[in-house]
Amino acid sequence: MLPHAPRFIQRLSLVFVVILLSGTTTLPALAVIAMSTKAVNAALVYGMKNQKIGISNLLGANWVENADGALLNVYTPFMMLATKASRARFPQNPAPSDLARARKRFARDVAYYSDVNNRHMVKFAVSFYGDSPTFAKYYSARIVGVGRGQNYNLKPEKQILDQVADPLGIDVPTESQEKAKKEINMSKPSTGETGLPYSAETKESDDAFAERLAELRGEKKKEPQLKASETEKPVQKGQHGLYQGINSYYFPLKTLLDLDEFQLILESPHGPPVTFRLNNARLY
Repeated sequence: MLPHAPRFIQRLSLVFVVILLSGTTTLPALAVIAMSTKAVNAALVYGMKNQKIGISNLLGANWVENADGALLNVYTPFMMLATKASRARFPQNPAPSDLARARKRFARDVAYYSDVNNRHMVKFAVSFYGDSPTFAKYYSARIVGVGRGQNYNLKPEKQILDQVADPLGIDVPTESQEKAKKEINMSKPSTGETGLPYSAETKESDDAFAERLAELRGEKKKEPQLKASETEKPVQKGQHGLYQGINSYYFPLKTLLDLDEFQLILESPHGPPVTFRLNNARLY
C-alpha cells in the first residue's frame, strides 16, 4: 500500500505521467492511489495511449474472472477517467497539448477528482449467473479485508441491482445496445455530485437506456397508465435455465486505501455466495 503522505503521492503521480508520456502503454507496478491533479493527468494519458486494446486489457488486473464465469470489473477513479479518455478519440501518442485538451474535454470530472476533499468512490461491477430472472436483485455485497493491522467488514454506500436479468442463449443485438448507450449515456457529463460518471450510474439513465434499447429492438413501449400485469410479457427462459445479471456496488476510495488484501462477497438468501479475492497492490 502507498503511504498517505500527500507529497509522496504527488511525486509518484508525477513520475507516472512522465513514464506514460514517454511511450509506455502498460501500467507500472503501483497500488491503488489517492486522486490528485497529477493522478488525474496520469489517468487521462493512460486512457489516450490505450484506445484500441479492448476493455479487458485496459482494466488489466481490475478485470477479474472466477472459475464459475462470474466477472468483476473494478472501476477506481483512476480507471473511470482512463476509460473515458480511451473513448474520446484523442491521439494515441499524446503530447502535452493533447493532455490539456483532454483536461478541458472532461473538465467537470477533472475538477471533481482533483479535489482531495471530495468523496471519491470505487465501483465494483459484477456480471454473474442465476436460475431466476430476478436472482440478481437479492444479492447484497460486503468487503472483508485486512490492512494496517485491522480487520474490515464494509458495506457499500450505493448499489445498483439488476431487477430483471437477461436469459442466456437469447441474442441481444449488439448494435442496438451500443447505439442506445451512445444516445442516452455517452453524451452526458458526470453529475459532479458523487464523482461517478453519468454513463449508467443513475436510475434515470438506466431507465432511459432500457427504454431506448427497447425501441431499437422494435419492442412496444409500455403504457404508463396500465398496470404491469396487463402489459408484461412472459420472461423468456435462458439456455439451461440460466440468467445473467449485472450489479454495481460503490465503496469509498479513502477506506479501500487502508486495505492490503480483501474479498468482495455477494450474498443472497436465494442463492450461493459469489466471492472475488483482491489485492490492492495489483489494482489501479
